[in-house]
Amino acid sequence: MLSKRLAVSAIAGMVVASSCALVLASSSGGATPPVAVYPTAGTPVASPQTQISFRGVPPSGLGTVHVTGSKTGAHTGVLRSHSDGQGASFVLMKPFSPGERVTVRAGAPLVGARNGAVTFTIARFISSGRLHLIPDPGGNPKGVQHFHSRPDLTPPSLRIFKKKKPAPGDIFMGVKRGPGVDGNVIYDGRGRLVWFRRVPKRASTFDFRVQQYEGRPVLTWWQGKAFFPGQGRGVGMIYDGSYRRIAVVRAGNGYIADFHEFQLTPQGTAFFIAYQPVRWDLRPVHGQRKGVAVDSVVQEIDIKTGLVEREWHSLGHVSLKETMLNPEKNAPFEALHANSVERDTNGAWLISGRDTNAAYEVDATTGNVLWTLGGRRSTFKMKRGARFIGQHDVRRAPNGNITLFDNGTNGAKVKRASRALELTVDLNAKTARVVRAFVHRHPVQRATSQGGLQTLPNGHLFVGWGSMSPYITEFSKTGKIVFDARLTVSGGDESYRAYRTPWSGAVPASPPDVAALRAHGKTTVFASWNGATDVARWQVLAGSNKSSLSPARSARFAGFETAIRLPAVQKFVQVRALDATGKVLGTSKVTRVRRG
Repeated sequence: MLSKRLAVSAIAGMVVASSCALVLASSSGGATPPVAVYPTAGTPVASPQTQISFRGVPPSGLGTVHVTGSKTGAHTGVLRSHSDGQGASFVLMKPFSPGERVTVRAGAPLVGARNGAVTFTIARFISSGRLHLIPDPGGNPKGVQHFHSRPDLTPPSLRIFKKKKPAPGDIFMGVKRGPGVDGNVIYDGRGRLVWFRRVPKRASTFDFRVQQYEGRPVLTWWQGKAFFPGQGRGVGMIYDGSYRRIAVVRAGNGYIADFHEFQLTPQGTAFFIAYQPVRWDLRPVHGQRKGVAVDSVVQEIDIKTGLVEREWHSLGHVSLKETMLNPEKNAPFEALHANSVERDTNGAWLISGRDTNAAYEVDATTGNVLWTLGGRRSTFKMKRGARFIGQHDVRRAPNGNITLFDNGTNGAKVKRASRALELTVDLNAKTARVVRAFVHRHPVQRATSQGGLQTLPNGHLFVGWGSMSPYITEFSKTGKIVFDARLTVSGGDESYRAYRTPWSGAVPASPPDVAALRAHGKTTVFASWNGATDVARWQVLAGSNKSSLSPARSARFAGFETAIRLPAVQKFVQVRALDATGKVLGTSKVTRVRRG
């Protein structure tokens, strides 16, 4: 007679984890490579709502899955396949209890297993307390643009101070925190508006840019509520070339995505960072035994399914003693503050820790730190000028070097000018040397937070100067400024990062917009199409009856809004957007001419 406690095969549907002995699936043809499991073995601060994620094998290769909590006992759940078919997440029917030890077994060998089992510990989550929302005044300050055809759009103007053979491409910024409205903005190479989208009121936008998803360029950004002194709670947004939403991506396992990173991968996944206060012993940094530490959590999310594929925790992997900060009484202590992550060329993760002044290469399978660049425990000897402070946006450049935005400070006290920094890292000699280090001297840029550095295809470096700075700069390979501009809104508009990327072929899903005014016996037509990139000319149709309009005039595209004067007073007008060949790209609605 079979026992009612017999575990069932975890192939696709419902999985019942029991406390009986586990029978491993048989294999042939030699040893089976271990399957990566997340949370990784030994994780001390897993979420009570965590999934158990497996990578490196189809769901059918996992055999029987057995999950047990030391307090909550055996767990049942559903095994859901990742979209690439090379992994699955065991989604539990009930959460774990804080402080308990979880044991995971499967019908396949697991990375980090002892005696066939992987164990980890559930964190004791602590509330972040009251956070202060960064406001979006949504005002109409000096320096914003206004359009007759789109009075609802009030983006900031971009003033260009220098332009001398910069790289091709449009400019992407997520404008926030200033007295105007928060939103995503695209400018062309001449500083003219291409697209503006306001985010919802009381929300902010971060890291607006072009990325690749399923082999095509898409627009991405983080959207949500941002709080002082540097946390966010929101989601990742993905839009196509017609400015239609493709996906909303969320963090998993009970975490909420912070604004510091939303990085897509060629594998159809997205990286997020989340910050979670947990109960932690702070005595190593002269704090309380029952203190509160902030865990920097890095997740790789399967965009199509929303499942967590991989997860990493700073606590348990990076010592508190590496921090440059001191604990404050009655406040959560954030020792690391991860602020960027990407998959390196070897498959490992490259993670930036602002509060340690260091970057980390992390084994994506085990979570172990492979090497540390900078900080108190650098694996490498940092040669002259190579040390950085409070950095952001650490990346592997196409030439194999490491690039980053060196803030020059890790707090409100500014130590030196911020820099665009490129380093060459020798893994054999264990040295890091400066290749390029560029600063903005007039005026000197000192970013107490934020900032980004992009390596362009021609080798130029494109810099967004971070907090309280409306400046963006492009440097040549040798450090000459070939493009320099700033947002003109008075009162402190800023962008977390800034990018220059080619953006063409965009045909908005919505039609062009038109407004028309009559005065002094003439009619002026205002034509625009928010987001269109390939409009070369506008054709105006006019007439006394909106059902029988005829061509009246055409004009060359002259920026976001083109004003076209007609020699006589008209009653109704309509506009057509034409490309360089004369093809009609879009047609507006018919509108009545208003008195000017």
